Amino acid sequence: MLKNSGFFIVGVSYLLAIMSPGPSMAVILKNSLNSSRKAGFFTALGTLTGIAFQSFYVLTGLTFFQNSKPFLLTLNTILGLYLI
Repeated sequence: MLKNSGFFIVGVSYLLAIMSPGPSMAVILKNSLNSSRKAGFFTALGTLTGIAFQSFYVLTGLTFFQNSKPFLLTLNTILGLYLI
């Protein structure tokens, strides 16, 4: 299992990604302004659900990777290949 610091780092990374404006924010604004507040809310809810699902499978995958092949996870972390 990932150490608590690993979960914290991934959590902060996702929090920063959510807060930064990007294509998802543009879609939320477009739907809010062109359709309705309700459409914007459901677009934001869908975006949040997708990010939550992605963070879950990333953490689950990293945990599985660390438990099955610790050497490869260390090598991957050193080389930074997980960023690709």
